[in-house]
Amino acid sequence: MPYYVYITINPGRTTLYIGITNDLAERLKDHEKNRGEGETAKHLPDATIAIS
Repeated sequence: MPYYVYITINPGRTTLYIGITNDLAERLKDHEKNRGEGETAKHLPDATIAIS
């Protein structure tokens, strides 16, 4: 099963979040719906800027 590394950025463009997942579509939906925890919830990333 492939894994993906992705980077998101918050609306103020001040915080990058780097994540890893094996279900990219579901993880990006989680971010869009603010279902993250910790730093993700605190900074509310709103745009994905890179996927590898």
